[in-house]
Order: sequence, then structure tokens, then C-alpha cells
Amino acid sequence: MAPGRVVRVEANTAFPGQWDVTLRHDGGWQTRYGHLTGLADDLPEGAEVQRGQRLGGPGAVDGFHMIHFVIEGPYECADLTLVLTAKAVPALQEIWRRAAYSEELCEPMLVNVRGAEFPLVATWRRAGSEGPDGIRFTRTDPQASEYRYEILEGHRSREQGGVRVRPLPGWSFSELDLLPDSGGPPRLGLYDVVGPAMRIRWAAERPASLENAWAYEILVPLDGSR
Repeated sequence: MAPGRVVRVEANTAFPGQWDVTLRHDGGWQTRYGHLTGLADDLPEGAEVQRGQRLGGPGAVDGFHMIHFVIEGPYECADLTLVLTAKAVPALQEIWRRAAYSEELCEPMLVNVRGAEFPLVATWRRAGSEGPDGIRFTRTDPQASEYRYEILEGHRSREQGGVRVRPLPGWSFSELDLLPDSGGPPRLGLYDVVGPAMRIRWAAERPASLENAWAYEILVPLDGSR
């Protein structure tokens, strides 16, 4: 963390007992640290914060302990690598490769466009020879990790419904349940997203691994690239 000044200390409205702290840094940058617990006593608004100073500890979110780190700067895309040291960039890339979180269904890229509007829609097209033609995921609410899915035949939706995701601690992939609106049996699967690539497989009974998983690529990543 670079030196900065505290501009906001706010209670996290979705998780009682947790705090969000925003710092302003030189060059027009701001960083926000969300879901903090055990907040440090010396963080009034306007206080100077030094590199390495403790702000608080990680809070519990959906069974995981985490700090939600947000960076805001004078660029169209939020790119953490612009403010990290050269030594830290490979570490971040490795963490990202191994990360598993529900938001990657619609926001899989390390660099994302600032100000993306909801609903977020991500269309994944088949990159191999097996699996449906495409899968589309939609996240409608920025305050909730709730998703809808569509299974595509060509460009047409042939099935849609709700999504239930469970990241697996210690693993880079997650469990995924597709719950058809038709009321039919759920499709139980596993998936792993790394940047614009996804491996996924589902069946009536959940696969034990991602061996022989179907390969997909995102159609238009939210980092603005194609």
C-alpha cells in the first residue's frame, strides 16, 4: 500500500460489524479496502497512512475471510499492475490464476472497464468440439452474487434458469448448479475460469473432476478487448 490520506471510513451496509476504508494517494489514485474487521484505532478521516500500516483484518463473506480491494484512478480501465511493483505483478497474476469466485462468470478478466453498467452479461462460446454452442451468464444486481444462465443453440436460447455457485476452498474451480426455469432436474457441474477461458462440465450427477471438461472462450470481455 502506498502512503495516502483517509477520505472515508464507512460501515459496510451488507455485512454488520465490517468497515470500508477509502484512501487517496498521489497522482489521482484512490484505493478502497472493504469488509475490514478489527479496524485500527488511528483511522479518522483526514489521517495520514504510511506504507505497511495496518488498517484492519479480513471479514467473513459467504464462508470466506477476505478483503475487497478496489482501485480507482485516472484511467478507463482499472489495472492493478499500474500501481504494483515489478516484483508484485507475477504474484498477482498467479493469485488470479488460482482464484475462484462467483463474479468471474461475468467478470473474468484481471483488468476491467470502470463504470460497467448492470446487468452484466457474458457470453461464452464453445472453443472445442464438445458441449453446447454457448452459455450466457447475467448478473443483475451489483449488491448480490445472483446469476441467470442461458444455454445457447447457435444464437438462440434453448434453456434458461437460475445459477447457484459454491467456490471450493483450496481449489481453483467451483461447483455450479444450473436450475432450469422449466422445473426440470438441476444440472450439477464444475467450472474453472482463467481470464477469457473457461472449462466447464455438468451432468445429472456432479462430475468428480474437470477431466474431459468442455472448453469455452468469452465473446467480449469486460476489459474492452475482443
